[in-house]
Amino acid sequence: MVTPLGIRRSQPSAEDLMGAPWRGDRGGDSMKLYQKFMQQALLVGALLLSWGGVAWAETLNGLCVAVYDGDTLTIQVGERKEKIRLLGIDAPEMKQAPWGKRSRDFARSLALSKQVRIETDVQPRDRYGRLLGYAYVGDTFINHELIRQGHAVLLTYPPNVKHVELFTAAQKDARSKGLGIWDPKSPLDVTPRDFRRGGKPAAFSRGEGLKVVPSGAPRASAADQRAASTATVRFNKRSKRYHTDVCGHSCQTCESISVAEAKERGGKPCRSKR
Repeated sequence: MVTPLGIRRSQPSAEDLMGAPWRGDRGGDSMKLYQKFMQQALLVGALLLSWGGVAWAETLNGLCVAVYDGDTLTIQVGERKEKIRLLGIDAPEMKQAPWGKRSRDFARSLALSKQVRIETDVQPRDRYGRLLGYAYVGDTFINHELIRQGHAVLLTYPPNVKHVELFTAAQKDARSKGLGIWDPKSPLDVTPRDFRRGGKPAAFSRGEGLKVVPSGAPRASAADQRAASTATVRFNKRSKRYHTDVCGHSCQTCESISVAEAKERGGKPCRSKR
């Protein structure tokens, strides 16, 4: 039997699965029990296959021979090469200067010319045939380090969500420290996914920085962050916008309420650039 990663395994026989007590006389009642057992075994096998590869989680070891960007590399496994797409993360594209090159260089420093261990999740490959996995060099978890050091954003697609909580915490920490793409002086202006779709850094042009993160806790806008530092805001019932002392918008008919109450009423932060 050959697994999805091309690893050959020996198929255990029915007798191996059943054990020694089944190797005796199979006449009469023993034969009925044997047939019942085989029916159950076939049912379990069918269920495992229908779960989209749960039973195929594998570990693969090889030498990293290329790193194309922050989330794609190639390893040499014997005589064949495997292209790996790192799971749970999305690194800046190379055209997203300077972040793409920084992410790639960081990934190279961790993996290139080193022995890498790849662990797959539920779905082992993507539609391009690339192996989807979590990469390790010794005790270093490369996917995690890229997020933790601010060189990639969290991006998960079910059913491959094994480390989503770990990655979410790492991204929150990197953002709070202003590392890499989260540097307030030079933040990433649009997510890699939106960049590939032709997205434009509209949020950044309004001074809000990276506004949308594909997965995990959403990033608050700059207006929300400013409002959170004040006890109350001025809420306009007609426009459903709320204002702070920072935005500089005067509103004689606005009602002074808390940010939480304004949001409960469907309020959104002021769009003023002041």
